Amino acid sequence: MRKLFKGSLSLMVLFCAANLSSASCIAAEAGINLYPVKGIFVAEEKEGAKAGRISKDFESAFDKKAAISFYQEEFKKLFGNMVTNITDQNKFKTFAASVQIIRASKYQVEKPNGTVDTYLPVTLSFYITNPMTSEVIFRNTQTEYPAPYNEPKGSQDASKVKKLYNDTFKSLLSDALKNAKEKFTPFAIETHIKTDWKGYLVFDRGLDEGISKGDTLTDAKGNQVSIIHAGNKYAVGLPLLGDPDKDAAFVKFSNTSVADLKKPRALVLNGGSPEDFSGEVPTQLFSDALGNKASFSIVPINRTFAAVQKAYVEDTKVSQKVTRSREVPEFFIRTKMLNPIFLEKPSSQDYVKYQTYKAVGFAELLDSSGRVHYTTMADEKIDDEVVHKVAFATEARREIVMKNVLIRLAEDFSNNVKFQKNEIKLIEDSDGNFRVEDSLGVLVPGYSTTVFRNIGSVSDIDEEVQIPIWTANVSVRKENTVAIQKVLPTKADAPELKAGDVLVFDSVSSSATLKIATFGMCRNAENLGGDSFSEFTDFAYFFSTKSSPGPFFADESLEKQVAQLINPENGFKEKTAFHLGKPKYCLDPIYKIKAATERVICSDSESYCNEDLNMAGGLRIRSGGNDVGKAAFGVDMHIPVTKSNKTEMIRVELFNNAAPLFEKIMKAVNERQF
Repeated sequence: MRKLFKGSLSLMVLFCAANLSSASCIAAEAGINLYPVKGIFVAEEKEGAKAGRISKDFESAFDKKAAISFYQEEFKKLFGNMVTNITDQNKFKTFAASVQIIRASKYQVEKPNGTVDTYLPVTLSFYITNPMTSEVIFRNTQTEYPAPYNEPKGSQDASKVKKLYNDTFKSLLSDALKNAKEKFTPFAIETHIKTDWKGYLVFDRGLDEGISKGDTLTDAKGNQVSIIHAGNKYAVGLPLLGDPDKDAAFVKFSNTSVADLKKPRALVLNGGSPEDFSGEVPTQLFSDALGNKASFSIVPINRTFAAVQKAYVEDTKVSQKVTRSREVPEFFIRTKMLNPIFLEKPSSQDYVKYQTYKAVGFAELLDSSGRVHYTTMADEKIDDEVVHKVAFATEARREIVMKNVLIRLAEDFSNNVKFQKNEIKLIEDSDGNFRVEDSLGVLVPGYSTTVFRNIGSVSDIDEEVQIPIWTANVSVRKENTVAIQKVLPTKADAPELKAGDVLVFDSVSSSATLKIATFGMCRNAENLGGDSFSEFTDFAYFFSTKSSPGPFFADESLEKQVAQLINPENGFKEKTAFHLGKPKYCLDPIYKIKAATERVICSDSESYCNEDLNMAGGLRIRSGGNDVGKAAFGVDMHIPVTKSNKTEMIRVELFNNAAPLFEKIMKAVNERQF
């Protein structure tokens, strides 16, 4: 239910309802202001990948001062609720609008006439962030590929580069602001405290009205409450800042549909990608490709939030205390992009060649215990005919083929990942320990969940209220009986568990299993001799997660990748509770690639000759440091290569044969008894 602060239906609101795209009405219903932060920001990569995203030519050519001035002018034209200062009086109703450059590339294509076409694509994101909570209210990412400019090979006109980069930025920013004007239609959700149960505050609005776990509610005096659980008709919160007044109205701002707010939330991680496709680029593309059909919503993060906050605090001198209270989402999506293959083949005509770009990517859905609930793989290929050396830019084709892979991965997730809500009551044993009976096969050792206390009916709330009191882990499973071990209370003096308390959790239908044995990877693949196949580890991991004999858990790399995003700089809690599952078995990938016959050396670069290779691959099964089994198979490959493309042709065949090889391996692994 959308509400005005004063609860009145003014003529302005009626006007806005009929003119939703009017700049003066964009935030009228929510009663908020927008402050365009005086800066253009670039997220620094923890792994030092900035060089692959931001061209040195852009850094030297970009006129930052002029760009900031242009941003301020364009913003003022479009947004009637713009303010030029943040004060202690308006800071709770003012959002920070900021611009981040995601990518600024440069690549060149040589032409047959001795000239060069230079391409300078730019990608930026426009963010609207609640500076008091660090919550991203709106995000829009756009890319522009300006027409290339042509010049003689070996010469570069720096003035042309400067003009094109700066003109592209202005055009792109104008489009992003116009898009925000149309799509940024925030509303305020007002709610009141109905009861205080042992320090847990129960509010009279929940998922049906757009309030969900992880939200921060603020009253008119700036007191804040962090929402730790939301039912359909209510929400449960804990005091976060100040002394919340039990009679005050608390407000949350949103630009997201209520339908999306009710979905489980997931954070997208970049699990690895080529340097020229690094940082936020793949995660943004995957998130944008999901659309609204998915059964989950994506948690947006402004990775430049700390720099944005520093800039506007210094500029406005407003007193600022950011609560950094954002909750860690329950699920993570991790993408992995392999370095694309580029292959050029000759034809029967010496002025015609064929170029192929092949990309492979993976995506997996995990929870905070590291369990993999769903995984998928996608590959894409682009074939180009090159006549008289007139070809597309290699960098552009690489980008397109990797984008296409991410789109396919996102479509797969949107179509196949389905969540369901589960509730299971605790049973107390005679020795004081707790267990549940899980006939669904969802709870496996290492799984992290939350225990709730049902406090019954609360005045004016048309639903029984459940209070989250402890986080807990599954310690042991025997058939359907699952032992529950408490981990952390949701507040210092949370009540102790008792029989009848309830586990409430979301699960993915594909993750149900009655198998008890748990699995993970031991390490990266070991080459037992012969040619190298660096991607063998990635294929081994994917097929192991897809076809594991039991629940599969990621290793510590997940926690490290999450920590790069879930940290105080991005507005999250200082300490993130991460309890990775410890699998009983681990799978140790091994491979060996050798020539089946004497190695062939092609006589010239354009003539085909045959390379015969045998790839043997397998998985050692280990437990407690000991080998307890192994599954291994081999595949023979007859590969036509030329002198100039031998390495890439072999790589293509290794990629093509990885899937059938691992299908055999995993079939053998699953036939064992665990």
